[in-house]
Amino acid sequence: MKNMLSLVLLFSLITTGCNLSSSGYQPLEFLEGSQDQIDNKIIIEHLVASGDLTAKNTDSGIYYNITEPGTGKAWTEGATVKAHYTGTLLDGTKFDSSIGRQPLSFQLNGVIKGWGESIPLLKEGGKGVFYIPSGLAYGRRKVGNKIPANAILKFEIEIIKFG
Repeated sequence: MKNMLSLVLLFSLITTGCNLSSSGYQPLEFLEGSQDQIDNKIIIEHLVASGDLTAKNTDSGIYYNITEPGTGKAWTEGATVKAHYTGTLLDGTKFDSSIGRQPLSFQLNGVIKGWGESIPLLKEGGKGVFYIPSGLAYGRRKVGNKIPANAILKFEIEIIKFG
């Protein structure tokens, strides 16, 4: 019954332009049949199946939840980011993580576009979960043996420091 309810809700979301404005979703405009549209549908299906109707989305198609807003300073242009992260595919397959190692230090011009848009949404000490559509990740490219072409990536990110 729960699966049937989820399917009905998903169909309703898709046919009404994915507008759940009362729960934070905003309608996105995509070309019919485009990879962006396919990714958006898959992300929404994943969120509905997991019971997460609180995720918000950006204009570019990233869905996210800020789990801890952080109280430190915000990101500024050119700042080096120091962060912990775990990256998984939507099926839960982990492809990378800094947990148990030193935090990763980087600048936003050296990472995937999805991180370039996601990281500034957090402050120091902040944590969030980000669903990055394939076009803002690696697109049609397969990366190693762990990330297939057109993969939607899920990242749990904690900002340690902006400097």
